[in-house]
Amino acid sequence: MKESEFTLEVLKCQEPSELFWSVYNYVMWRELKPLSNKSLTPFNKPMAEMYATYMVECDLFDGGFEQLFYNGNGIYCEIAANGFERLGQGTMADLIRSAMATSTAKKLMSLSSDEKAIETFHEFYDNNDLSTLDEKIMSIETDFASLRNAYIINNMELFVP
Repeated sequence: MKESEFTLEVLKCQEPSELFWSVYNYVMWRELKPLSNKSLTPFNKPMAEMYATYMVECDLFDGGFEQLFYNGNGIYCEIAANGFERLGQGTMADLIRSAMATSTAKKLMSLSSDEKAIETFHEFYDNNDLSTLDEKIMSIETDFASLRNAYIINNMELFVP
């Protein structure tokens, strides 16, 4: 979708359950590459934050904080934490910020592509400083997709470039 086609009128025509996917696709195709902590700077805060919450959520609930930081999506953590706060999910934001401060997260984020191998990944899963945070994350049963869609519905004008 061209930027000129991503308008308030277009968003208003979307099914409520599809609103986030419209924002996601808009951001995904325009995100600065290669990925870095500056990749979302072209977007306003609400757009960047909703996108980042999804990116972080996917890794967290698939493989925990280890996977999030190993895969490189840790670059979205601070923006995602702000987004979770925007969605009223302060506990989630606090857990993400706590994870970012751990030595394991810092080690995983500093690995070069050459250092990343499945063996390396498994080394980080055994009793590290993210384990307790992983347990807390896995106990969260919030429907973040519905929260994102509701936020977009109630603040649609914030999602038009």
